[in-house]
Amino acid sequence: MKSCLFFLSYPWSVDDGGGKTHAKQTIHALQNLGVDTKPFDWTQENGEDFSHILVFGFSLHTPEIFRQLKRRYNSKIVVIPIFDRPQSRLTMKISHTMGLLFPLDNVAKRRKELLTIADKIMVNNTLEKHDFMHIFGIPKEKIIVNHLGLPLDLPDLYREIQPALFQQFSGLTNYIFFPAANVTERKNQLFLLCALKDTSFPLVLTGTENIQPSLKKDFDRLIATRKNTFCYGRLERNMLISAYKGATAVVQPSRFETAGIVAMEAVYCGAPTVVSDIPVFREYLGDAAIYLPFHPRQWKETLHFLYEGRFPLPAKRSQEEFYEKHNWTTYAKNLIETFQGIK
Repeated sequence: MKSCLFFLSYPWSVDDGGGKTHAKQTIHALQNLGVDTKPFDWTQENGEDFSHILVFGFSLHTPEIFRQLKRRYNSKIVVIPIFDRPQSRLTMKISHTMGLLFPLDNVAKRRKELLTIADKIMVNNTLEKHDFMHIFGIPKEKIIVNHLGLPLDLPDLYREIQPALFQQFSGLTNYIFFPAANVTERKNQLFLLCALKDTSFPLVLTGTENIQPSLKKDFDRLIATRKNTFCYGRLERNMLISAYKGATAVVQPSRFETAGIVAMEAVYCGAPTVVSDIPVFREYLGDAAIYLPFHPRQWKETLHFLYEGRFPLPAKRSQEEFYEKHNWTTYAKNLIETFQGIK
């Protein structure tokens, strides 16, 4: 595989979440392996190699484009849906089925057509594979699970960046750290704030300049009534690594995740990492994290004991072992093998 053209759902300038990270890390890893990877050029009339097409996202594309590419150039097409299931599987199944029955063009029909055109669908975890089988009716043989990786620059940054950078910025040396790109139901900040409302140890939140509108009133109320809650926007990369390394604990009480890159980074940086007990975290983190159910009292007590140094921590994983298991080079190699296996 010498070259690959890719399609994005959104311009990177308007995507501050995990989808952008996923696409950028995949593309950079492919390029590092010698694959000429570049965006599809709509003005190209000839001379382009259309043999391998990589599609990020599956809701906003026009499927007919890919049908034409496959028909004219026999293109091999892999779709990476970047799918977060916001509702139960049954609810999503009903919604998708109703969309297919609706007489006008809609997202459900576009998704179905693109997934049908694709040679392979690459998902991020086992639960997501079952979602695509049961919600969208995709045969299991067509779905490949490929685990996301730790950022390519993380080992070097870990060696270079020290906890003092964030400590000097924030004035904090002992704190619970909850990093996120935004405040949403999925990330579950309101749950944690409610659980910790009667505590006073320092809690650091990021991404608080982007709040889901339906949550803003309650979020502002909870922030106003809890002492020692520190809200920041999105931290620069160096500052984020420093905050991981200096944190008493990193928390991720997410309701849904595709991989949990933040939790993976925290584990790599040696921070005690407390996460919700959902299948995705178990699949990616194994025994490297502390798992808690969605029970407010358990979160309150666990974080209180962690802050005071009275909670037994999981045995620390070897950084090299953890990175070897979760890195974008391995992800890109699996992607190349998937393309090569398409007949």
